[in-house]
Amino acid sequence: MKTMTALGCLLLLQSQQARSNEAEALQAIKAFGTELKTTLTQALEKSPTHAIEVCRKQAPAIAQSHSSKDLSLGRVSSRTRNPKNKPKEWMTKSIADFEAGKIKSDYHVVAINGDRKGLLKPIKTEAVCLVCHGKVLAPEIAATLHRNYPNDQATGYDLGEIRGYFYAEFKK
Repeated sequence: MKTMTALGCLLLLQSQQARSNEAEALQAIKAFGTELKTTLTQALEKSPTHAIEVCRKQAPAIAQSHSSKDLSLGRVSSRTRNPKNKPKEWMTKSIADFEAGKIKSDYHVVAINGDRKGLLKPIKTEAVCLVCHGKVLAPEIAATLHRNYPNDQATGYDLGEIRGYFYAEFKK
């Protein structure tokens, strides 16, 4: 009986720790997303081509600044602009399920390996995103994107459509 009680307590503690790590990952993604959006909105006020440069140079550093030893953050998309943002193996099924409408929640958590989990949170296309990710781009934006990303696939989105994902990898 004592063994069952101790085992139950251990499982409860592990479950609480997992929820805590998941909550920390979500909080870090929110902070990352907020800082990135603020940075890009300010850059857009100068010009859309400036915002493209700022995104290219600063987005990875912003992700890194919100990461830690036990938490890694980034962005991915099934239609990449930057080839470094291709989905990792653990993400592909979840991304396909999000895009097929099989996952309706705000985020999805998967086991990566024995001691790590991954979390994906969709990035929905907002009106401001359409400047660089929409179906119709100004000529100077299209030219800047082509110069920096000759294999860009991250255009043609509609308002509200999932255009990518924030991700977190963290310890269970």
